[in-house]
Amino acid sequence: MRIISGSFKSRLIQYPKIEATRPLSDRMKETIFNVLGDAVQDQKVLDLYAGSGSFGLEAISRGARRGYFVGEEKIACQVIRENLRSLGIDTGSHPVFMLPITRALKNCQNHHEKFNLIFVDPPYNKGLVKKTLRQLERFDIVQKFGKIIIHRSHKEDLPTLEKFQLIKEKQIGQAFVDFLEFNHSDPQTSHDDQQA
Repeated sequence: MRIISGSFKSRLIQYPKIEATRPLSDRMKETIFNVLGDAVQDQKVLDLYAGSGSFGLEAISRGARRGYFVGEEKIACQVIRENLRSLGIDTGSHPVFMLPITRALKNCQNHHEKFNLIFVDPPYNKGLVKKTLRQLERFDIVQKFGKIIIHRSHKEDLPTLEKFQLIKEKQIGQAFVDFLEFNHSDPQTSHDDQQA
């Protein structure tokens, strides 16, 4: 695996060879970051089910201000830390957490951490896409106009969401990448404004 663009372009990164983790292909990363464009610059990024940390590392390479990595497997977190060290990235400014996803999101909320970009790439076909999106609606950790990028199997569907709006969907082989945006508007407020 490699970084495909930015300050660490072409640098190799490792990935954990465990069942729960699959490498994020160059084609997939290129598609995602072509859609995001300059929206990565100077942003705070959360990489959930981080695996090798490929998404967060690519974002940092392209100018993201901070990257947070969350994995549930010890070996995956070790690989992410090693990738950060090999690229000369400060692990203090770009922390790695080995935690269940729900606990990690709750901790972020408790510490008033909010993110501009959140990448969700769970193991396929285990119901984790819907579960994680429900949790992201529950916890207040997404910035105004923040985006969530979902990598999912074609066998999984997105749930109906109240706080996030689907703005783009891309199919790559048998997988989909969905781009959601935080719907920051308050319908009641908008209605009141119109009545005023």
